[in-house]
Amino acid sequence: MLKKIRGVISLSRWKEVFDSTIAITLASLLFAGGGLGSLFFIILFANLVAMTYAFMINDVEDAVEDSKDIKKRLRNPICNGSLTRKEGLIVSNLFLLVSLSAYAYIAYLVGSWTLFLTGAFTLLVFFLYSYRGVRLKNIPVLDMLTHMYMLGGAIFLITHLAFSSTMSIYALVAFMVILCCSGYGQLENELRDFSTDKKCGMRTTAIVIGKKKAKTLEALLLGLALLGVLFIGASLENLAEYAKVYLASFAIIFAFPLLRFISDRKFDIKRWFQGSLVISLIATAVWILYTAQKLVF
Repeated sequence: MLKKIRGVISLSRWKEVFDSTIAITLASLLFAGGGLGSLFFIILFANLVAMTYAFMINDVEDAVEDSKDIKKRLRNPICNGSLTRKEGLIVSNLFLLVSLSAYAYIAYLVGSWTLFLTGAFTLLVFFLYSYRGVRLKNIPVLDMLTHMYMLGGAIFLITHLAFSSTMSIYALVAFMVILCCSGYGQLENELRDFSTDKKCGMRTTAIVIGKKKAKTLEALLLGLALLGVLFIGASLENLAEYAKVYLASFAIIFAFPLLRFISDRKFDIKRWFQGSLVISLIATAVWILYTAQKLVF
């Protein structure tokens, strides 16, 4: 029984879900002009469960490919025998139903069935992205577009719809920044898995266009994201105050992994650096909301 519980926890890949999902939900809340009330926490719950479903169904469907990669074989509970494929599907579908029900409840609370349809569409994309019968992740260009929407864009959009039916230019730019960052992350993953994916006959964007062009596209997406951040930052009235809070948070959060890296150069500092950036964003957003401030442009 304990082995199964550990398998479910491993299947959830919660370490890859919680920080980015919380950060994007909070960012969307700020741009929509919402507050830290009960509605926010219901939305956060729905988003976390939905994103967990996305990772779960991905591991279930990717078990064949993951079994050929040493690290993924050990991590994926379907590959290492902690869970059977059937058990993985049952748990995944349970999370699917919970998230769909949560989005329906939120839509009822705010009187917006557009929100429910967006949530349902998002969950469908999560499924089709990994489902071997369709596998959007194996279709060049579509793998990028769906990933950009799934891991970032969808969460921002759904959260925003709960608090506002229209988006300001600043919210649209923030949405674009998140899409670009998600696209960058997808290319990072595709380049990391390049050899394994190629052996398995995958046709990701990185494999089709090649490593050099994929890295150029990475730089382009990162550049667009940076331009968006600069545009928003230049428009904020309290930028200096927010920057101080963000940098102070980052210094505190990143200090521990940095010290670990100094003593052990094999330590994965890049992953912790990226994580510290996201957690610092969470800390800053919570501070803004806790002090009852709103983003003023």
